[in-house]
Amino acid sequence: MKVMPLAALIRHGKLPRSDAAAEDLVFADSRPDSDMKIVFMSHRWMRPDSNKSRAHPDDAKGSKFSVLLRGLRFLASEQGWEEEDLHVWCDFMCIDQKNHDLKLKGIKSLRAYVAKSDAFLVPAMKGFGYHGGGKVWAHYITEYGERAWCRLEVFVAWAAALMKGLQTPPIYAMDAKNAKNVGGSKGSSKGAISLHAVRYSYRADHLPSNGVLFSEDDREMIRRHEEAVAPIYFEMLVKARCREDSKSIDLSGQTFPTSILSKLTEQLERCAQAQELSLYSCGLGDEAVARFVPVLAKWSNLQVLDIRGNDVSGQTAAALRATLVVSSREQGFKWSGTAPVMRIAARPTAAARPTAVARAELAEASIVSVASRSNPTRPGSASSTISACSRSIPARPGSASSTISAEASVRTARGAGAGSRANSTKSMSGLLSRETATK
Repeated sequence: MKVMPLAALIRHGKLPRSDAAAEDLVFADSRPDSDMKIVFMSHRWMRPDSNKSRAHPDDAKGSKFSVLLRGLRFLASEQGWEEEDLHVWCDFMCIDQKNHDLKLKGIKSLRAYVAKSDAFLVPAMKGFGYHGGGKVWAHYITEYGERAWCRLEVFVAWAAALMKGLQTPPIYAMDAKNAKNVGGSKGSSKGAISLHAVRYSYRADHLPSNGVLFSEDDREMIRRHEEAVAPIYFEMLVKARCREDSKSIDLSGQTFPTSILSKLTEQLERCAQAQELSLYSCGLGDEAVARFVPVLAKWSNLQVLDIRGNDVSGQTAAALRATLVVSSREQGFKWSGTAPVMRIAARPTAAARPTAVARAELAEASIVSVASRSNPTRPGSASSTISACSRSIPARPGSASSTISAEASVRTARGAGAGSRANSTKSMSGLLSRETATK
């Protein structure tokens, strides 16, 4: 894996083509005992062209280059990295663009490159369609999120990060649309740049294989990558999110394959201390939701369950609601609202009273809320209601109504030192690097 030191990139004053960059590229494994930090740049080319000599990832102003530099420096500052340790991987620079055979070999190693990187950056040149709370779903990154190869790269980045045991992967997007001086002096760090943690939604309409391609010949290749990475992704996701000490479990936006549901329920059995569970927009039907009923019945501390955005019938929702009421040994539930959605009208005890913002979010959301045994309410009071979303109530991921509680925006997930990188990524490289297609 060849990468370019940040200092050399600044000297070029633009994103150089591989032949122009060759003398400044270094092998990532050439300094195993160093503090080298590798940042994988994932992007959509701004000037694609069937004539390869005219194709270029940046515009004539060097806008992407300028945004990338500011993003890299901001990331280094946030992570506590020295700029001299920063190295960048970009396909245009680091994969041979002239020799077809070498280019194909480089692209076949794409997944291994992602696995070896310490961070993942997306220059969102057209901004985001929607974002909030310092996070953005990959499919909401304008133009980028619709591209098949871009989707694959962020999907692999998430799988690799989960394999490293990172709860909050260092996968970020830079909002170039709202940054000042985007086309400013090259190498300048001036101008507002913010990094948004990128989340990935594994749903049919967001899959890499369903993305837009410059060449349809790549579709089958993308699908093979997807099928190879998916089992790793889900296995690692379940392990990372469903830990025995987890208090809040967020599995939103993930369409779990039937083959993984048994493993998921087994893992959830070990999470009896959890207080919150989000299964928002997971593509679950009645049969799948029924699997969770006996598990959730044992969660004595469960307070919030979000099952909105799933194809759940009223009958199943009612059965789930009744199970949770019985399991919590709670009395005095009062159902309010109009069909098919019941609104939250919770009046928490003083000991667990949420903030005004949290109360507003609860009032707006359509979720299932179960009072904790540790905070019993007065029998006959209207202290809690439970609501189950019907299939007719969609909501955007990341909106106030689609979140249970403010997820901590942990932005200090620092990559392991280069010495340990070789050990930690060896197995990942083997699993993630099999047969990558032409980009």
